[in-house]
Amino acid sequence: MSTNKRRIFILEDIPADADVMLEELTQSGMPFEAHVHSSRHDFIQQVRAFGPSIIIADYSLPGFNALHAFKALEAEGLDIPFVLVSGELSEDIVIEFLKQGIDDYVMKSNLKRLPHAVDAVLKKREIQREKDIALEELRKNELELKHRAQQLDFLLKRSQLLNTILESTSDFVGISGIDYVSQYINKAGKKMLGITDEMENGSLKITSLQPGWALRYIADEAIPYAVKHGIWRGETALLSLDNKEIPVSQVIIAHKNEKGEVEYFSTIAREIKDATPSNSPKG
Repeated sequence: MSTNKRRIFILEDIPADADVMLEELTQSGMPFEAHVHSSRHDFIQQVRAFGPSIIIADYSLPGFNALHAFKALEAEGLDIPFVLVSGELSEDIVIEFLKQGIDDYVMKSNLKRLPHAVDAVLKKREIQREKDIALEELRKNELELKHRAQQLDFLLKRSQLLNTILESTSDFVGISGIDYVSQYINKAGKKMLGITDEMENGSLKITSLQPGWALRYIADEAIPYAVKHGIWRGETALLSLDNKEIPVSQVIIAHKNEKGEVEYFSTIAREIKDATPSNSPKG
């Protein structure tokens, strides 16, 4: 039997019967606090004031039976475990009471069973509460998983669309880590510089794809500006694998995490067709 203290509301108009109930509860060793009420008058107010963990109600009170009490609780939105106590009750009436939602019943001729009924009802309600909480948590998790799946689906479709766009452009598009090791170069960029797929796989340094003067300018001016402001634009040059310098209009973007730390860089470079290569940046 649980050691948690129960707050037991007894609805009974015969003091002697209420005393027997209290005696049986006391003899069981159950820790409890009880409040005895005997009529319809102020029933709901008394229940609200006492805040019971369970209600024990006599089947028949003057002008007010246990079903009336139970329905009054329902009407007030009070879901409190409810045990019916009766002197004589037919099986049909008991079944009807249970259908209405009453948790259990005890005959007055067998009040020794009352503590066990109270304990069983409260344990059953506690198990049901835990089950409801678990089901609600499961429902929330399912909704969260569904939401995440929808997000992933959206991101996948957006990624596929972005990849289509990047692979369709004639501009050089590249992504590198903060160590400047290439993570991605689009098809047009590879073609522009003579890069094969095998050369790109984690060993190609972005710094090997630009002439010295452009690298110095990017290191001294472009990267610090992009880190501070998020994006830099200017004119530099790319360097093909056969050492051909290709003047470009270039954009460098610094991508940061929630802490404001740079996680990677991306760049877009468009060839300046009629430009003459020089050893200093323009613009």
